[in-house]
Amino acid sequence: MKQFISVSKKKLDLLLIPLCLFLYFKIYWFICLFVTESLLSVPIVLLNILDILFGAFFLFSAAPCSYLLRSLLLKFLTN
Repeated sequence: MKQFISVSKKKLDLLLIPLCLFLYFKIYWFICLFVTESLLSVPIVLLNILDILFGAFFLFSAAPCSYLLRSLLLKFLTN
């Protein structure tokens, strides 16, 4: 017999969106650090430019990716 738990969508969003944003932050900066550490032979000016580009891309992609992670988590939890 299946049992269902009633959860408010607003409360679930308050929990999942920051969690997904934190998860996306950890994954993204792990990749960023991996790329920059493997490029240690390049000049520091190029590393600064890469850091700015990575930061800008993170800011513009954080909301869509966290909502995508949230929808994937919701799909996983409802099945």
